[in-house]
Amino acid sequence: MSKSRIKARKLNVNQVRESIRHQLLNKYFNLWMNTLKFPDTLTYQQIDFIMRKFWGEGNLAGFIHKLTGEPVFTTFAASTYNTYDWPIKVQLLNPRGVPFIPSTLQEVDVDCVIGYAQKNKKSIAEVVMYYVDRIVSVEMVININLQVHKMPWLVVADPLTKQRIEEFMNQIDNDEVKIFLNSDEVDNFKALTSGATYIIDKLYAYKCSLENELDEYLGINNMGLAEKKEHLITAEVNSNNDMIERSGECIYDTIKDFFIRFKDFSGIDCIPDINAPKYDYVDDGIEDEDSNKESEEDVI
Repeated sequence: MSKSRIKARKLNVNQVRESIRHQLLNKYFNLWMNTLKFPDTLTYQQIDFIMRKFWGEGNLAGFIHKLTGEPVFTTFAASTYNTYDWPIKVQLLNPRGVPFIPSTLQEVDVDCVIGYAQKNKKSIAEVVMYYVDRIVSVEMVININLQVHKMPWLVVADPLTKQRIEEFMNQIDNDEVKIFLNSDEVDNFKALTSGATYIIDKLYAYKCSLENELDEYLGINNMGLAEKKEHLITAEVNSNNDMIERSGECIYDTIKDFFIRFKDFSGIDCIPDINAPKYDYVDDGIEDEDSNKESEEDVI
């Protein structure tokens, strides 16, 4: 095979990998953008900006426009820290070069308020990319496994037996149950297959488990199990819901704290709420075996 063909094949694989990654990032970006519900004190453009910056940069600063009195949000770079490792002076970033964003250092909680998307001060995208890269790797292995199983039968034949082998293969294609061969023809019928073990189901289950982990981290409802069970007991469902809710609150509470401080700073209420109902803890109406036994003993 020529070097040009090998290079073209590598580029094609890279394109497939990037396409899968792109689709997964779009999926979780869209889910993230719909996570919080903001009050009418913010415009749709401000909400879009806030969510995108928490996604990509993981931090945000808010201050009040000196002329209009409207809230303004942008990202920042910390300049000076206090003894608790919290920024006390920051440089507000102004990528669009607008005149109303100050160019001098701003004092935190005096000139502006700052906050983060997570307690670890990382962006949402950084966590998502960790899982997306692993999911992409699994998808690529699934794709390879599919290609291997698409490999046709390779039939070894010579010019003298080719016609007879074609008749034999046609009988197979026509779903013939019984095919008769002459005793001297057995050695002429040899076929080569890939011999690859079918593992797509296991790979898909692993991919689902990675997606469930990421959904749980973001507070998105999911089964929490790689394989679906026929019946989940109440304790399992409630435990899964509790973990999802707590994981989501790790992000939501951090962002909420920022907007609470901004309200104290500006008097403007921009505090968001989770754009989804709280998880209801279920009661399947099934009593435990021990409780049933106790009831029977009481009757006796």
